[in-house]
Formats: sequence, C-alpha cells, structure tokens
Amino acid sequence: MSERAAAGRGHDADDPIEYFLEDMAYHGKSERTREAYGRVLREFEAFLAETETTPGEADRRDCLAWVHELRGDHADSTVATYASYLNRFYGYMTQVGEFDGNPMTLVTQEMDEAIDTDPTRREVSVDQMRSFVDGISHPLERAVVLTLLKTGLRVGELCNLDLRDLALDAPGVEAAYDLGTRAQLDGRPDTLFVDPDVSRGEVANGEERTASNKRKRATLVPSTGS
Repeated sequence: MSERAAAGRGHDADDPIEYFLEDMAYHGKSERTREAYGRVLREFEAFLAETETTPGEADRRDCLAWVHELRGDHADSTVATYASYLNRFYGYMTQVGEFDGNPMTLVTQEMDEAIDTDPTRREVSVDQMRSFVDGISHPLERAVVLTLLKTGLRVGELCNLDLRDLALDAPGVEAAYDLGTRAQLDGRPDTLFVDPDVSRGEVANGEERTASNKRKRATLVPSTGS
C-alpha cells in the first residue's frame, strides 16, 4: 500500500471500490456504466470476504479463483467483460497510487475468453415480424412494438416520450389529451419530438427518468404512415 493510501483519505481510502466509482463519475462516465462496474466489483468483494480478504489484499490467485467461479454461471463473453472490469479497477488504482500492483494483469493475459464485439444478431424477416405483430392483442403492447418498429426509437427514448412530445392529426384526440405542446411541433402533425436533454435519474416534466435519450440534438420523427 502506498504512503498516500496508508495515511488514509477518509471514506474513500477505506473503500477502494467507492473511490474508483467516484473517480469514474468525475471522468464523466454514465450512471449506467458506474452501476455495472459497481455491481461486478461488489460481487468480487463478496467473493473475497469468504476468505476474509479485501480487494486491496487480493493477489493473482484470488482473482484467478473468482474468474474460475464465473465460468460456471456465465457465457464466455460475460466472463471476459467482468474480468476486464476488475482489470480496469486494479489498473486504475495502481496508477493513482492506491494499490501497489495489478493482480489481474497475468490473469487477463492467460484467459481464453474474449469479449464478443460483434455478436450474432437474429435475422427476422418481414413476414416473421408481421406474424409476430399480428399476435399482439393488448393495445398498449401493440402500440409500443409498432412505435419502435416504425420510428426506430430506442427503448429508453420511447419510455421518455410525454404527451407533449406527440402531435397527432386525428379527430377528437387533441381535444381529449394535452398533446403536442412542444414549440418544435408547431405545424408538424403526426410527428414525435425526441428531447436530447433527458438523462437517467433526473426529473423532467415532473417525472424522474429511468433512461437517457442518447442523442446530441433534438430530433423530429415524422409519421411513416399506416
């Protein structure tokens, strides 16, 4: 342990995982990314606790044993991803002087598993998709699926749509609902507005959001027809 770490830095020095996650936030990493790292690192911490070892005390064999345990429950790509999280944690903590070395270096070098950067995607024909949609009877589920198919919106963006983000040119609809109040929708019937300034965990239009709109600029999505 470095002199800086030995001297202590309050809560952060006592909890290296929290220290790492806080630094990730300072570096601009998203909340979702930090949560993913936090979940994996806490699982590793719990694994070490069974032998009364801490992340700062763990050696190569401790890391190797954890990776070996992962293999029984996860696909190869997931094992490689989790190992990369731990390797990044130790690499960063070593660079900033909190740990003396990275016990994951040799472990990751010797692993056969690799992160699948180009996973096989399921090919669905138009006829197959049409058959799938025809089998959806619940009106809400049908509306969600059709909106995703016809607009290309991300799931999070669809979840973030408010009534004010939707302009519909349909008799009686605007009288019944407060639709299309966004200034960007003026003169644009049958159009969706996707706001780029919606972030996970923040409150927008009186509602805390559970997803972020991953766009750099506002987007208008016109109707594609029936």
